[in-house]
Amino acid sequence: MKNTWTKLEVDALTEFFNLGLGRAAATLNEISGQDIDMCTPHIEFCPTSDVLKHVTTADGELIISIKLDFDGVIYGDSFLIFPESEGLKLVGVILGDETPEADRAEYLEDTLNELGNIILNACLSSFCDTLSFTLDNGLPQYSKDDHGGFIKKLGQVENSLGIVAEVEFKLHESDIAGHIIIFMEQGSIASLRVKVAHFVREIYDA
Repeated sequence: MKNTWTKLEVDALTEFFNLGLGRAAATLNEISGQDIDMCTPHIEFCPTSDVLKHVTTADGELIISIKLDFDGVIYGDSFLIFPESEGLKLVGVILGDETPEADRAEYLEDTLNELGNIILNACLSSFCDTLSFTLDNGLPQYSKDDHGGFIKKLGQVENSLGIVAEVEFKLHESDIAGHIIIFMEQGSIASLRVKVAHFVREIYDA
């Protein structure tokens, strides 16, 4: 399925992501006591087989994903994804220096599940608030896979696209890279585009 979104529509969608990430960052700052900023510099539409092409991992390194499904006017699965090393680094920031590095793996799943819940819910909520619709979200599901295992989980649904948003976590001492993937079938992508196109027309016709 070829992406036919206009530049203005893609720009609007990027801003929706950034709105959600700004809300999520404020929540994480309160929880962790750390100064965390997040943004997505760009998004891309990819077929199933290519959704991980920008996720850089070391040889043999696994991918951590937190999945949150959603249903409503649009429906599909959203994922927050990190290379395992980046996930551990972020957990260290959230938990703080008082948690020994050797103990962080024990808290990895619970911490990243909560993080994914906050970030993915914030992004989906920004779509809802801006485009005036509601969604029902599932519970976060943590998983750790190699590239092939993750792609296999998505399946090969004909005419499906992933909306891939790079996420930059700006921290005091280091930057952490992650990705959000929103994976939808053709009908759901078309419904979202209708909503976004209407939003863009209202802005530029005002």
